[in-house]
Amino acid sequence: MLFLQGIVRGDWYGAVLRVRAAVNECGFVLEEHPFSGIMMNFRIELLRECAGRFATVLEEQAVVLHVTSLENLRAECGSQSREPIDAMLVILFADGDPDKIHIVPAVPG
Repeated sequence: MLFLQGIVRGDWYGAVLRVRAAVNECGFVLEEHPFSGIMMNFRIELLRECAGRFATVLEEQAVVLHVTSLENLRAECGSQSREPIDAMLVILFADGDPDKIHIVPAVPG
């Protein structure tokens, strides 16, 4: 599985929509897992024929990939495989969402 990390600024809800739009242009969102209002994991599948432009599509949506993620994405795009690319995209929301609340149940003991 390809591991990608990125950062986005702006309104949390709008930023999530921008990430989804970028992924949907190059593949599919399979799962989403929010962690408070500052981070979210997206399990994605990138179509191999579109994966080469994924970083550019993210950038157009104001999502910046970490340098190591860019290198890993380029390496994966250079692979001879024709299978879609299974990836985990971890996004840090730099501005967070102070109004977002996730209730965490108490742990017994």
